[in-house]
Amino acid sequence: MEKLKQLRKEKGISQSTVAKAAGISIAAYSNIENGVSKSITIDVGKGIADALGVSFNVLFDIETVQLGTELLQKSVNKLQEKNSKLENRILELEQWLDQQNGYIESLKAEKLNLKKEVAARTIQAQSFKIIQAKDYVKNAKGEKEKRETELVYKMLSGILIGFIKELENKGEFNKYDIFSLIFENDVEIQPIIVSGSDVDKKLYHHINGYISVSIEEMQEFRLRLEKSYQSP
Repeated sequence: MEKLKQLRKEKGISQSTVAKAAGISIAAYSNIENGVSKSITIDVGKGIADALGVSFNVLFDIETVQLGTELLQKSVNKLQEKNSKLENRILELEQWLDQQNGYIESLKAEKLNLKKEVAARTIQAQSFKIIQAKDYVKNAKGEKEKRETELVYKMLSGILIGFIKELENKGEFNKYDIFSLIFENDVEIQPIIVSGSDVDKKLYHHINGYISVSIEEMQEFRLRLEKSYQSP
């Protein structure tokens, strides 16, 4: 730095004096003064300024501002680059999560449909056994056989009631879903519908053997279900 050399000579100070005040060797100071060393530490710069009796800011203002600006810009560029990479990574992760969430929701829907299919087949099979048990009770010969067949009938009815209660308690299906499962798969429903007399009343009593519904709810369920059949 020509400025350092000129100021030092004007004040009649030797290189060794300035170097000692800055805590560096004479060779190191000479390199700074001759422009060989392009950068110095703040402590060294303050030592040189003190030795020359001038303000650090006055002595190094141009170089400090320029260096600070360059360092700041480099820092900003690095932060922007890092931020850009993070944003791209976040976008990739968000897209991946969206895909995974969509896949999970699809699996959940498939799982629920499978559970509904299992419930439908269970209700269908168990209600068929109940009808058979009713026939056995009706055709029983003697009190003993009647008691035995009635016991079987009650046991089978209890199994189906327990199964439907379990569906309610798990909360995977709402009341309308459970009603639909019963209405569509209980083999005792169709004979009631085609009987032609007091259909709503008979359905109400039959459905309430499994789930607690009012006659208004039962009528609304039927209406909604029939509309769903009519929908394209």
